[in-house]
This record gives sequence, C-alpha cells and structure tokens, in this order.
Amino acid sequence: MYTGIIFILPEIVISVMACVILLSDLFINKSNRYLIYYLAQGSLILTVFSLFYLLNEPNCILFNGAFVFDAFSVFLKFIVIIITIIIFLYSKKYMTYINIFNGEYFVLCLMSVLGMMIMISSGTFLTLYLGLELLSLPIYALIIMNRNKISSEASMKYFIMGSIASGIFLFGISLVYGVTGTIELNLVNKVIVEEEVFSNITLKYGLVFIIAGLVFKFGAVPFHMWVPDVYEGSPIPVTLFIGTIPKIAALGMAYRLLSDTFLSINSELELLFIIIGILSLFIGNIFAISQVDIKRMLAYSAIAHVGFIFFGFLVSDAHDFSFVTFYITMYIISTLGVFGVVIVLSSKIREANFIKDFSFLGIDYPVLGIVMVILLLSLAGVPPTVGFYAKFFILKNLVSYGYIELAIFAVLMSVIGVFYYLKVIKTMFFEPVINRSEKIGISGMSKLGLFVIYLNGGFILLSGIFPSWILKLCMI
Repeated sequence: MYTGIIFILPEIVISVMACVILLSDLFINKSNRYLIYYLAQGSLILTVFSLFYLLNEPNCILFNGAFVFDAFSVFLKFIVIIITIIIFLYSKKYMTYINIFNGEYFVLCLMSVLGMMIMISSGTFLTLYLGLELLSLPIYALIIMNRNKISSEASMKYFIMGSIASGIFLFGISLVYGVTGTIELNLVNKVIVEEEVFSNITLKYGLVFIIAGLVFKFGAVPFHMWVPDVYEGSPIPVTLFIGTIPKIAALGMAYRLLSDTFLSINSELELLFIIIGILSLFIGNIFAISQVDIKRMLAYSAIAHVGFIFFGFLVSDAHDFSFVTFYITMYIISTLGVFGVVIVLSSKIREANFIKDFSFLGIDYPVLGIVMVILLLSLAGVPPTVGFYAKFFILKNLVSYGYIELAIFAVLMSVIGVFYYLKVIKTMFFEPVINRSEKIGISGMSKLGLFVIYLNGGFILLSGIFPSWILKLCMI
C-alpha cells in the first residue's frame, strides 16, 4: 500500500494543499491575502519536487488498473505544473485589479489541475471520466468569478456544452463496456483483438462518442462554439488558464485512448480525424481574420491549431506522440506569452482586449513589442521561431504518410493564419494612438512577471534556433 501511495504523491500534495488554502483563507485578513498566493505557488513547487522524486521509478499500473504511472505521464504533469506556476505569476497583480485575488480562485485552479493529472494517468474509463469532470467543474466557476453579464453568458454556454459532451462521452463508454465487458483501457484493446469484434457497429458508435468527448476538450470543430465566447467572457487570468494547460490534459487523454484502448481499430478513426482537422483549420483561420477582439482572435486561432493537432494524431505511431507533444507544448508556451502581454497592458480601468489597444506598443515599449512579435510569429509558424518547427514536423509526417493534399491544405491555411497575426504586429508598430487619453500602459503585471515574459519570448526564439533538445524531451 505504501508503495502505491508513493506513485500518487503529486496528486496527494495538490489535493491536500487545496484544502489547506481553502481553510487558511477563512482566517487570513484581506491585507494579508498575498499569503494565499504564496501557499498556492508553494504547493505547486512541492508538486514539482514530488515529481522529481518519482523520476527514476519504473512504469507500473496501480489500484486495479485505475492509475497508470509512466514516463509520459510524469512529463505531461511537469508541463502542467510549470505552466500553472507561470500563470499564477502573470496573473498576481491583475487579479487584485478585478477583485478575484482570493482563496477560491487558487483552490479552483488547483482542483482543476488535479483533474488534469488524474486524466493524464487514467487507466480506466471511470478515472478518465472523473478526471475530466474534476477538470471542467472548477472552470465553470472560474469563468463567472467577476460576476458580470458577459461572464455569466460564457459560463452558461460552457456548462451546457460541457454537460452535453460529458453525456455523449459517458454514452460511448457504456457502449464500449457493453461490447467488451471491461472499463480498463488496456484490456479493451485486448478484448477487441482476441474476440475479433472489429466490425461490431455498437463498438464503432461507442468509439465515435468517446472521441467526441476528446474533440470537445480540444475545442475542435464541431464542438468549437464555446471557445470564442468563453475566451472573450472570462477574465484574462482565467482565459489564460483555459487556453493553455487543459490541452495538455486532452493530449494525455488522447494518448491513453489511441495508444492503449483503440490501438487495433485506429484505422477506423482516419476519416474522422481528417474531417475534424480540415474543418478546424478552415473555420478557425477564416473567422479569426475578421476579429477585432484579441481574445476572440486567439480563440479562433486555437481552433485552427487544434486542426494541426488532429492531423498530428492522424500520422502518429501507436506509442510515439512526440511530434504532437512538441506541437502542443510549443503552442501553449507561445500562447502563454501572448496572453501575458495582454495582462501587462491591462489596467484597473479596462482590459487590453482589443487589437487597437496594442497601438504603438513596439515604439513605446520596444523590448515588449519585440517579444510580442516573436510570440505571434511562433503561433503563425514563421522561422526562426519554434512554431515553425512544430508545424514543419507535422507537415513532414503528413507527406511521408502519403497525405500530400492535406499537407498542401494545411500550408495554405497557415498562410491565411499569418495575416491576422501580422495585423496585430502592424498595429504595434505602424498605428499610433489617435486619442492619447485611451492609451494603455504596462501596469498590469509585476516586474518579476514582466521579466518572465521576456524569458518566455527568448525561450521561443532560442528553441526555434536549437529545437532538437526539446524534441528529445518529447520523445519519452
């Protein structure tokens, strides 16, 4: 029992510290509310140390198959925790401006992170579903924390769509269980092979419904309608949280389903992934062009990037998700920096949520402007940033697997995508502020957070020049 508990030490740390923060918040005065922030960051740092402690432990399956411990899950958990630390750092000052700097915010974030970690290590459909719900439920509350009409609408839309997706996902699980008689992910594939139920129509329906749950978590077409509204309606710190690390959890979910559960019938998903990838790339890029709200533009951009991710799933080997992992990781780090710059430009008066708010940023604050250019070019896939290699590896695999038409289509969509990123860059350097009273400063973030944004941009640039070391990390 002791040995088994050791392997879930990171999850224990997160859950215990979330309870500690919730109770501590009752006894801490508003003037000392910063202590809650340090408790939250300390809990994440403790989790990082616990993950380091487990690095050399052998792969194993625990608790009657419910929990999987392997190198890939540890790697994804590292990413989730490190990105969460940076999100808290970026958001610290601005949260005081919008009155959400309280214990509830940090507890909800930590519980959502716990759900992500459970998803990543799921060994059965039950733990996968529990992790999925634990990820989603705190986010519904986070969206509505600043209690305005737009946030309420966004939260309700996300809740309704999430409930529908959860129901579809559960229905798919019930169908698969009815055919195979097991909810253990690795045993499902074994039953499918041994009993030769490849052509069972019930199994195929179950497979489609389960994949629908995965599509929703990524925000891909046709379950994309919530993404722009939720991005726009949420406070920027919450948008930053929603727009980044849940995709790591979705990657962990995809890895468990595609490499363990449905390994023998992955060919059945080929057409489905092609359709999702094409529609996501097309709708995401086309709708992003007309956006004037940068959060909505980044939301449609995220949908387009998910199209690339599903093309990556299409050409990934059964146990090699390195290129998809590389793509998602680099996308998240780039998005993290872009939203960080949005927070920097926001103030007590209003958010810098319109593209026009970036007017002359590159002239007034050259270093910050250059960092923003690097981050946007990375999202666009322009060399020498790391985003170029992220897209290049996916395109290379598409061509090597014979999907030349899809590769050409993806390139054309990427060219369209460059346009709306360049629109922001043009605003930053060539469009002066007409009304100087509307000009926004850089008061939304602490100096340490601003320094980390500079490091964020430098990391994206250096990783584009020397991408091999990151790719090796993703080949776990």
